[in-house]
Amino acid sequence: MSSYPIQNQHLNVQTNSPILELKTKIEIDKSMKLIDINGKKINFQSDCFIKPNNPNDTFYVTIVNQTDLDEGNIKFDIFDQVKEGNMYKRRITYESDNGEHLNHYIALKKLPKNVTDNTIQAEVVIRLTELEQKQPQQPLYSPLDIQNDNDHDQNQYQEQDQYQEQPQLIDSTNEPETVEELKEQLYKLSQSSDYINNKNNINFYKKIGMACLFVIVLYIIFRKK
Repeated sequence: MSSYPIQNQHLNVQTNSPILELKTKIEIDKSMKLIDINGKKINFQSDCFIKPNNPNDTFYVTIVNQTDLDEGNIKFDIFDQVKEGNMYKRRITYESDNGEHLNHYIALKKLPKNVTDNTIQAEVVIRLTELEQKQPQQPLYSPLDIQNDNDHDQNQYQEQDQYQEQPQLIDSTNEPETVEELKEQLYKLSQSSDYINNKNNINFYKKIGMACLFVIVLYIIFRKK
């Protein structure tokens, strides 16, 4: 019967991946030793156990990743069997945000006060579970959806343009012969003002209407003379 707690039924996350167990014996001395805890796994959860053979042994131990090692950012804890029991136990859960692999290790070495040349004998057990890759967040619109929306808007604008009434402009070269014809042209001009109210064309057609009206007024003045 294994003396290590069975923790695979209490994973922090749901996964169908099998649990891989590594068991090895190590000798802890004055130089730092590293034990890989995730191998080639990108997203993982590892339960780590270290059990010294001698119940009176104490040593430095911590969990670090490759970035910590490269930057020299290593902060050891002191494992004291009197305070923590006869076994060092830690759970590490790591999920990459960008899908890149990052090695994680158990780092161990003897305390400076332990000046003897004797090494500390211990057994290390690592239970590794691979976690599923995070799904990237879906964008609000895919490029195809955006293109479809733009096409829809353009088609809508084209349909509106087709049904807009075109202005009825007065031809100033066609001089009215009677007052009735003049009234008719003025009526057409007033009807065209409805279209001029379109805010996208109001300035352009307003100028045209004013010009036509000016021509008609001049025609009436000169004809009376």
